[in-house]
Amino acid sequence: PKMQDDEDEIEYEPEEFIVGEKSYSITTVAYLPIHVLMKNQGQGVEISGQKLWCGSLCIIQYLINYPTIVANSLVIELGAGTGLLGMFCKDLGAFKVVLTDHDERCIRHMTADSNRNRIETSVAFLNWFKPLEAIEN
Repeated sequence: PKMQDDEDEIEYEPEEFIVGEKSYSITTVAYLPIHVLMKNQGQGVEISGQKLWCGSLCIIQYLINYPTIVANSLVIELGAGTGLLGMFCKDLGAFKVVLTDHDERCIRHMTADSNRNRIETSVAFLNWFKPLEAIEN
C-alpha cells in the first residue's frame, strides 16, 4: 500500500529486498513529481536518504562474506536513509544498532520499517551539520 506525504505529493511504498536468506520490507520513494524535486532542490531539501544506494548494497555484500565483523558489536549507521544496512547488521549478530539520519521522513520510515521487520534498532535524529547538538542533548 502506498503512503502519500500530502505536504509535498511524494508517495512511498514498502519495497521488498532479499539479502542472503532474509527478506526486508523497506519504505522507499514510489513517486516524486518533477516540480516537487525542483522545489526541494531550490530550498536545499535533501531526499537522497529515501532510496537504497549502491554503497549500502556493496557493504551488505561484503558483510555476507565476512559476517563476524559486526557480530557482538555496537553498530552506528550515520546517514542511514532506509536503514537496511543497519537492520542487516542486527540480523548478523550486532548487539546494538543505532540508525541515524537528519531527514525526519527517514527517521519515521526507519522506525516503522524496523518494527515491520521485527528488528530491534534505536533510531535517532542526527544533524551532521551541527553534530555537537546531538551530544549536548
